[in-house]
Amino acid sequence: MKAILKGFLREITPPLIYKIPRKIYFNRSRKLYESYDDALRFSSLKGYETDEIVKVIVAKNKIYADKLLSDSVLTLNELRTVIGMGLTTVENKVLNVLDFGGGGAHYWIAKIALGEDI
Repeated sequence: MKAILKGFLREITPPLIYKIPRKIYFNRSRKLYESYDDALRFSSLKGYETDEIVKVIVAKNKIYADKLLSDSVLTLNELRTVIGMGLTTVENKVLNVLDFGGGGAHYWIAKIALGEDI
């Protein structure tokens, strides 16, 4: 009920009343850094190496991989990766996947599409 009321109030409230003060507040409270390393120096966290973040990424990737391997059905979003793989020329029929981020999602999509050749 609270979410419905909040949505209703947002719909009937003119944008100037809630958007501009919000932008001012968030822009004032943010600090821009020259690089990731600079920001990390001012942080009490270890960035993406924080144990909690690593555990979440590993757990999510395991759930995702298990789902793909058990269903063997790719969604339209995952087919985008398969189309990209299809545009590559692989003469020896082996594809090496170097996945930058995402916890290995592209590897598992390629595994479903290509089977043991990955």
